[in-house]
Amino acid sequence: MKLYDLTPSQENIYMLVTFSLHKQICQLPSSFSINEDIDFNKLEEALNIEFQRNDAFRVRFTKEKRKIKQYFLDEYKVSNISVYNFSNEEEKEEFFLERAKKTLHFLKGELFDICFFKDHKGYSGVYFNCSHLVIDAMGIQIFYLDLLNIYRALVGKSEMPKPLYSFEEYINTDLGRYKDEKILSSGEAFYKNYFGEYGEPYYASVAGPALLEKERKRKRNPNLMSTTGAYSPLNDKGDYLKFTLSEEESKKILNYCEKNNVSPEILFLMGARTHISKINNRNPYSFLNLMCNKRTNFKEKYMGGCLAQTLQIITNLDENKTFREGIQEMTRVRTELFRNIYYPYPYARNLLRKMYNLKATQGQASFMLSWIPLTDLEIDFEYTSYYRKRTFNPLYILTSTDTNNNIFIQYTYRTKIMTKEDVCSLHTNMFKIISKAIDNPDITLKELMDL
Repeated sequence: MKLYDLTPSQENIYMLVTFSLHKQICQLPSSFSINEDIDFNKLEEALNIEFQRNDAFRVRFTKEKRKIKQYFLDEYKVSNISVYNFSNEEEKEEFFLERAKKTLHFLKGELFDICFFKDHKGYSGVYFNCSHLVIDAMGIQIFYLDLLNIYRALVGKSEMPKPLYSFEEYINTDLGRYKDEKILSSGEAFYKNYFGEYGEPYYASVAGPALLEKERKRKRNPNLMSTTGAYSPLNDKGDYLKFTLSEEESKKILNYCEKNNVSPEILFLMGARTHISKINNRNPYSFLNLMCNKRTNFKEKYMGGCLAQTLQIITNLDENKTFREGIQEMTRVRTELFRNIYYPYPYARNLLRKMYNLKATQGQASFMLSWIPLTDLEIDFEYTSYYRKRTFNPLYILTSTDTNNNIFIQYTYRTKIMTKEDVCSLHTNMFKIISKAIDNPDITLKELMDL
């Protein structure tokens, strides 16, 4: 049995597990269903084929000399997967929200929780909750699409899909980068300059400056720039809100992005940071986390596993700049961070803390955002991500597309840090700002904040 160290992406997830009171924070519960009857015996057969093709699901973890290691099983199979029937949407939602709270004990071999279901609308599919140590959001999409294509092949509707690439091979490659002195030295030089350029991070909350002001008074430090409360393990109780933009709104955004070669995630970040700047005394500084993945080549885009990487998007945008200039600056920053994608995030995070003498619980980012569109399907499907009653980030924004290519947004937030009204205000103003800026990209940030 060959043992491997954790990759940098896994190290970051393991750090979250270690410092979280509720371990389900680092699990990814979701469901995927299609609008047709499914032969669940065939789906179980497809699932076992998927476990053999997708070696990320055969990863297991152990401890050696108090250090976490991972290895790969040669084979893993499941049987007698439970099938549930739901008579209404509320029943289904309540069932899976409760199930999503289950903690997976990864050191005991519990890496996922699976069941099949059929709902009242005629959709049939699979619920899948997996440890973030072996999968990321893009990996979930790859899993569902591959499973669907295997099932279709088994029932004679298509050819068997091409094999996925190996996560074990990727681990070997990535661990080699982890020890590459050239990558480490150039990455450290970049981040020292990057963090130094913008100065000590300032935490701008979606709820406004009250939390930071409260901590400034408690610590008798009017110059305090970030708070321990927003990211404290004690404040991880969460709730969530879901919104789907209209067909007209979605087309307006997606068409603008395609025409102007702008990533939707950058557009969302710009809309959100403009609102947050306004309610935080119009502070031009923003620190936002963008969750992406290191799938930079063809093989990695057709492979399971956790390749998640946090990009720390820092900007300082004078409000006399135009929205277009803001988009350009944020895109430039993201591009520079992508160029240093193989510098381990834990190293960058620790470097920032060392430079400004920050505590581990002092958080800087207003929120984390992911953009994961489901665009490769030509069938009627439903995808749902379930929240776990607990969340590590003060606010996590998942943006995606539904079966009609309408933009879907799910906000998971810490209830001790912000209210439902704070999140609704962010959503409303974020997309109001984006709509106005699409109509007139040369509108200034000041004019947008004055709306």
